[in-house]
Amino acid sequence: MTQPPPGPMMPPPPEGVAPPAGYYPPPPNLPPPSGRTNGFAIASLVFGIIGGVLLAVIFGFVALSQIRKRGDKGRGMAIAGLVLSAVWVLLLVAVFVVGDGLGAKRDTSTGQVTESGKLEVFDLKDGDCFNNVPAEDKEIMAVDAVPCTQPHDAEVLSQVQVSSTGEYPGVDKIAGEIEKLCVDKVGARVEASPIADQLGIFYFYPTKESWARGDRAGTCVAVASTNGKLTAPVGK
Repeated sequence: MTQPPPGPMMPPPPEGVAPPAGYYPPPPNLPPPSGRTNGFAIASLVFGIIGGVLLAVIFGFVALSQIRKRGDKGRGMAIAGLVLSAVWVLLLVAVFVVGDGLGAKRDTSTGQVTESGKLEVFDLKDGDCFNNVPAEDKEIMAVDAVPCTQPHDAEVLSQVQVSSTGEYPGVDKIAGEIEKLCVDKVGARVEASPIADQLGIFYFYPTKESWARGDRAGTCVAVASTNGKLTAPVGK
């Protein structure tokens, strides 16, 4: 028994007209699944996890484009890489905002500290006051700056430059040189201060790491030599 020839194919209905019963639109022209996982999707996820935001975003969009064209696996990984990149950006913004809020504030005209907060050692200026003087053998990056009108432990008096060049001369030599420069430059000023009996001389000196970045400066500081606090400038 022979089958009757197939009838003519039903054309798609005009736009805006509902399809007749039994009509199904043709499936979209999608590529067959390739069965492989897209390499850019994997890279996007990895960089998203470790914080490589720019690469994660680039690889993520490349992966989504290739997956759409090739039918690769890995769409979820590419999206995860993009989401993680957004999370990293939000975290960095939060850290920046919080860090800026914790930093000391200066008067724009006089340069004096007007609001307490963290101040990097490299940003200390003459006349800055701070608390919690570190131990002489402790490396620090920042101090707790306060307005000099408030009780404080120390006041910056001057900056000095060492004459040593070449490789880092070592802690003992560089500290000794900075100490001598500070005593020569501010020793008489400390002795002549109205509060000389409350003062001692402290100094910051370059570390091996900062020396490699070109740091050749020392910072001379007057510190309270008793358990009390300084409440007035050292004096000129």
